[in-house]
Amino acid sequence: MPFSGGPGSPRNSFHAALAQLAQLDKSDLDLALREILEVDAEQLGVGRVSYWDLAPDHSAIHCRLLYQRTEHAYHSGAELRAEDFPRYFGAILESHLISASDAWTDPRTHEFTELYFKPNDIRAMLDVPVWRRGKLAGVVCHEHLGDPRAWTLDEHGFALGIANCVSVALELHDRLRAELGYALLARASNDVLWDWDMTRDVIEWNDALCSLLRHRPEDVNSSLQWWVEQVHPDDRVRVKDGMLKLIHSGGGLWTEQYRWIRGDGSIATVLDRGYVVRDDRGKPVRMVGSMVDITERVEMQARLALSDRMASIGTLAAGVAHEINNPLTYIKANLTCAIEDVRSGSDPHDIITLLREAEEGADRVRRIVQDLQIFSRPREQEVEDLDVRAVIDSSINMAWNVVRHRAQLVKDYGELPHVRMNRARLGQVILNVLMNAAHAIEEGHVDRNLIKISTRTGPIGEAVIEITDSGSGIPPEILPRMFEPFFTTKPVGVGTGLGLSICHSIVTAAGGTIGVESPTSGGCRIVLTLPAVRPRASRTLPVEAGFEGPRRRVLLIDDEPMIRRAMRRILEPQHEVVLADSCVQAFEMMNGGPPIDVIVCDVMMPNMTGMELYERLVAEHSPLAERIIFMTGGAFSERSSQLLADCRRPVIEKPIERSVLLRALAAIELLPLAS
Repeated sequence: MPFSGGPGSPRNSFHAALAQLAQLDKSDLDLALREILEVDAEQLGVGRVSYWDLAPDHSAIHCRLLYQRTEHAYHSGAELRAEDFPRYFGAILESHLISASDAWTDPRTHEFTELYFKPNDIRAMLDVPVWRRGKLAGVVCHEHLGDPRAWTLDEHGFALGIANCVSVALELHDRLRAELGYALLARASNDVLWDWDMTRDVIEWNDALCSLLRHRPEDVNSSLQWWVEQVHPDDRVRVKDGMLKLIHSGGGLWTEQYRWIRGDGSIATVLDRGYVVRDDRGKPVRMVGSMVDITERVEMQARLALSDRMASIGTLAAGVAHEINNPLTYIKANLTCAIEDVRSGSDPHDIITLLREAEEGADRVRRIVQDLQIFSRPREQEVEDLDVRAVIDSSINMAWNVVRHRAQLVKDYGELPHVRMNRARLGQVILNVLMNAAHAIEEGHVDRNLIKISTRTGPIGEAVIEITDSGSGIPPEILPRMFEPFFTTKPVGVGTGLGLSICHSIVTAAGGTIGVESPTSGGCRIVLTLPAVRPRASRTLPVEAGFEGPRRRVLLIDDEPMIRRAMRRILEPQHEVVLADSCVQAFEMMNGGPPIDVIVCDVMMPNMTGMELYERLVAEHSPLAERIIFMTGGAFSERSSQLLADCRRPVIEKPIERSVLLRALAAIELLPLAS
């Protein structure tokens, strides 16, 4: 769009030209530069106009485009180096407008005279710096041919306007390239990429949201609220609060792992990272990030953790067998003697003594099995408020047969807050550290070696656990690698190299820390910190000591005949007990005969489980759904585990103590009975 006019053009001609260039489509940089340089040359009446890019290191300028007005020709590619023309580069780098009426003699430009000006008949120069995103990007050069020329202030102003047009074109070009690059990256990436414009509350997602997380395009909403609704309800408050806290605190980088509800309703575990972009006043205006589906990785870590836990139990198998076989030996011997004494009519006092010792042995076996269950249950997602010292004691019981042959064990328990995490995983951490401490000490010198477990509350209320040993210690060159996966100093076949790595993952996932120290004098000290939680109020109903409640008709359901008979003996004569060997038989008994007051039911049974019985009672609106007590030997399916947590009914673990079962029945009786 050529404009009429030349050196003597009136000021309004310059304004009109710049106004029209402002409306120019600058999305194609090369076409925009051609249009800008043509208008520039016509308005100023110069023979040549060019735009030169400044090298990032300021060592040279490169001709992106040169327009020769008389020939209407374009050229590019020339280079001028700073080392050859230091005065000119000095003036440009100081962001000076170079207005040289006689370029041959002007101290800023005379370096070009013999090499460049005279061969091209250039006599006057008007060079203007170009800026891009606040940095010097290049220079627009106006080359007047023939005689010297005095540049007017209006011409200076117009040249500065042209430089601004070039700057706008360059910045638009950069932005379009960035957007194209983002689009290509978004299309090629396996990550879910997102861009949240906070000023409009609009989130743009790439195609991976649909291809990887199975959302249909028509179901995707661009608001933040839609994103929040896809976060698993149990994680929603934590994730949203964490992001908003970072945004309002002035932070930049946000990272969170949480569960995401896929478009088909399944659950994915994702790792989400975002960066907050702020304006010049620090106000958050944008957040960009990427989301990675790490479901398989998390499941693999869980399998590795379970494998390592089972491997740890495997190394303790002989010790556990020893601990169980000892009480079983005198249980069996005492029962044999008691039977013979009953047959021979011996003193009842002696028989009672034998039976009580057998009962104590059975309690000892029960405690060992309970400790073993803590480590073997695979319910990795189940978290609860834990008394850390109780978990430590269970871990000590598991490791005791290894520890006692190597060192004295000292417990120094200070006040400790509860923590919220998975019981089995915390037990695994303590057990692994204890076993490592024991294996660092050779057998045979118990009196000279020590393993000490200390607990205390940290300076900000966190739970702190210290485990120290007097073993061989850890060389300084190995210490930094202690938490690396598969790194071990144990002989082949003795250790997997996963123990401490998994401990580190478990503790950090719970929001805690784990550190290891080994002084040059020997020994090792491992310190665990875990965030505290306020213990929740107990849901157990108060039962007066000795109170067994009114006589009730109890339906007891278990597929083991000996358990049914034993439970009847425990409950009679306080209650009337009827027995069923399956939930199917139990329903027949509920539908005929005298009414049932309370149900005591095993959780896991063939054909119909205790949880399926409960669900059917709920569906039929039976008042017995609120009067059921579950028994369990410790085996749960994932579904049963979740249902047990949701229904909030009492659960008694086998082997069952008479007093515990009677108190549970009494507590049920304290609840209002439906008519």
